[in-house]
Amino acid sequence: MTTPSAIQIFGQNRLDKYCVLSATSGVALLPNIYDQKPDTVWQSSGGNSDTVVQNVDISFKTAAGISVSQDFDTVILLNHNLKLTTAMLSPDGTNWDYITGWVPTFTAPNIISSLPYPQHTPSYDFTGGVPYFRLHMFSTQTANQEKSIGELKFVKSIATLNVLSDWKRKDAVKSGFMRMSDGSAVAWQDWQKVEGTLSLQNVSLVDKQAILAAIAANDFLTFAFFYNFDPTEIFEFRVVEPPQIGFDRKSQLYSLDLSLKER
Repeated sequence: MTTPSAIQIFGQNRLDKYCVLSATSGVALLPNIYDQKPDTVWQSSGGNSDTVVQNVDISFKTAAGISVSQDFDTVILLNHNLKLTTAMLSPDGTNWDYITGWVPTFTAPNIISSLPYPQHTPSYDFTGGVPYFRLHMFSTQTANQEKSIGELKFVKSIATLNVLSDWKRKDAVKSGFMRMSDGSAVAWQDWQKVEGTLSLQNVSLVDKQAILAAIAANDFLTFAFFYNFDPTEIFEFRVVEPPQIGFDRKSQLYSLDLSLKER
């Protein structure tokens, strides 16, 4: 039996609706990679050969549409079929160069992949952050398929917690049920979002400080609850209430209760 792995907490996903995206193909489907719905995917068109490279380019922007360099050290891919993949970086969106030290071969549909940090290429140093990122896709896990991605996230690691935890999930949903005049039933659902309370025990001072600082600095945090047990349990959450904090003087460890609502 697989034992659930540590809870991983990351900063805010830097890929959002304000970014400008382009692709070799499948441009109309690009919003699917940041819509919080892994089942809706971006898919290439005409890329169903492992000899045909497909690119997805991201230009990071602020809400005002201003170009910005983003600081991240991890790429998360959900519900994807990519195999041999690498990345290219650019200081200006025109001159591209391969990232140094990241040529993964993916073997699973849900992946958390650490990037070399800070990122650089043979020609450029991105210590201050990355303004343009290109996902450069060669092959698929089943050979010669259209390349596809359900969710793509660029995040920075905050804490990895090998601690006692309790995740009480209670989703919010907008739905309804009614009976028609003939007695037949009609059901509908507009949306469903993940909510709940995460209780953490035996948290060190260093991790407590890192988590509280991240809550203060980010509108949303990204949580991977049981990555090696259920890798689909990765969500972007707002901490909607001030954390409840306890302290055990004997062990000198903290407890944290976090009220979370999905982005």
